[in-house]
This record gives sequence, C-alpha cells and structure tokens, in this order.
Amino acid sequence: MSDNNDIEHYYPMSLCKAFFNWCIANDIRPTFELLHDFVCEVQRSSFVGQYGPRFQSIKEVLDDIESDDSLA
Repeated sequence: MSDNNDIEHYYPMSLCKAFFNWCIANDIRPTFELLHDFVCEVQRSSFVGQYGPRFQSIKEVLDDIESDDSLA
C-alpha cells in the first residue's frame, strides 16, 4: 500500500526549464516544493501568486521562454 506522500509527479520539460530560469533570475534555491507550486500555478490548478505574470496557456509560457532565449 502506498500513502499520498508517495505519489509520483511528472512535469513538462519546458515548465521545468522556466522554473529553473526563474530561480536563477531571482537568486532562489530551487526545491521540489517550489517546482510543484510553480507548475501548478502555470497550469492553473492552484494559485500561489509569487511567480510573476499569470499565463493564459502553456503556449504563452513557451512563447515567453522562446523570446527570452532569443534575447540571450
């Protein structure tokens, strides 16, 4: 038997990349809990409110990442 703490989570690579870029830009040490909160907020499954602009869709997140990459 497994309890709720043993649930495996899978996150899209693009959101993981966005999360780690956000951590670097804000000088924050990444943790699993922050990653989970970030992904949930972007996917609109919960509202945490500390990760900057809210996106309407995953496409907007990917477009934002691509525009950031083109500036670098």
